[in-house]
Amino acid sequence: MKKLLLFCICITQVLYSMAQTRSITGSVTDKAGNPVANVSVTVKGYKQGTSTSTDGSFSLNISSNAKTLIVSSVGFADQEVPIGNGSNINIVLNNNQKQLEEVVVVASRSRLLVIVVSFRSLSRLNAFFQ
Repeated sequence: MKKLLLFCICITQVLYSMAQTRSITGSVTDKAGNPVANVSVTVKGYKQGTSTSTDGSFSLNISSNAKTLIVSSVGFADQEVPIGNGSNINIVLNNNQKQLEEVVVVASRSRLLVIVVSFRSLSRLNAFFQ
């Protein structure tokens, strides 16, 4: 009888823990509607996260208590997106011009040369290498 009761408690705990998670899917695009690959999608306050595939899609198992996704990628502004009750989330990223003000140019002759330039001087740099 004790073994049966212990077994029932164990099964209840497993089912209860499974009921506390849910799966969400979605896609990430830019303002033009193009899919954005390798975007970091994490759950705020949790260690759960993933990145988007080449077609901008993602799938993530989250805690039922999770409320917000943090979406970030190079060249785009970080966003906090409310999860809500739905299982499909479509996210549109906004450009972040501040992150694109500097470029690292690597050139090689006899040794490695690294130059940091602003976009304003990029045309002068292009003329230098031609």
